[in-house]
Amino acid sequence: MQIAVIGEIFKDVIYPFQSPYHTGLGGILYNLLTLAQFAPPESKLYPVSHLSLEDKETVEALVLPYPSINLKGLLISRNYRTSKAILRYDISGTRTEEILIPNPSIGIKSIKPFLKCNGILINFTARRDIQLETLRLIRKRSPALIMADLHNLASRIDRKDNRYYSPLPSRSRWLKHLDIIQGNESEYCHLFNEETKNLNGQQNTLMKALTEGPQIAIMALGEKGVCMAWAHNNQTFFHHWKGIPVSHPIDPTGCGDVFAASFFWHYLTHQNPSEAAKFANQAAAINSTLHTLKDLPALRILLNK
Repeated sequence: MQIAVIGEIFKDVIYPFQSPYHTGLGGILYNLLTLAQFAPPESKLYPVSHLSLEDKETVEALVLPYPSINLKGLLISRNYRTSKAILRYDISGTRTEEILIPNPSIGIKSIKPFLKCNGILINFTARRDIQLETLRLIRKRSPALIMADLHNLASRIDRKDNRYYSPLPSRSRWLKHLDIIQGNESEYCHLFNEETKNLNGQQNTLMKALTEGPQIAIMALGEKGVCMAWAHNNQTFFHHWKGIPVSHPIDPTGCGDVFAASFFWHYLTHQNPSEAAKFANQAAAINSTLHTLKDLPALRILLNK
């Protein structure tokens, strides 16, 4: 199995509600290290991201325990700086984000060596991680299954580096190149201009997404679980899985990324979207009880179930 993960590595500064802030690397490293928990050593996992020279050794140390990870896709230069995210949570768990992305979009030249992978996972940490034309060329030249976390296709970054939701006029032109999409309630609401606060609205929105190209559309609902629509044999299906209660949640950062990577790995391996959703729902719940990326080996318990 070969999987490329495209997006940005971030330096996260996280302010939990009424707790001291903490820092660490994040972004697509959550996707990458989640995949590494499940992938056998003979698999190949390729991150494609910008990275500053000063963070090179830290990333190398993080991935050292995982023989499946190959860093040849990292774009490392004195001219690049690792992107930065300042994340603040309020009493309800709602997150506000201040984002600093100093690097250019990742072009097809950087992605070309990985077009023969079995799967390509794109994490849109910003609308400009890759351009629409780059996505079109990936789809044209690669037989890979392509999954995207829509994340910030539905948002822009203002002059003060704060993220805000904004319509995507060319939505269907993006979605037609994707096999699987994932987003949360707010992202789907703004991307499709649909109400997503109740189950009927969520189902209508996801079914609408299926008409624009993807075969699977996933909506992450946080502690309320996840719902998904999918197409199979000219039929469409919808289901909601309740959230899995955890006794001592610590930090929700990265839960969406862990879900995406867990779903993608399971679906690539077993081709069963329903089972992949249940598996990923469990992985995201476990992640909410962890402190840092270094704790992700706790996910391996799922391999024994």
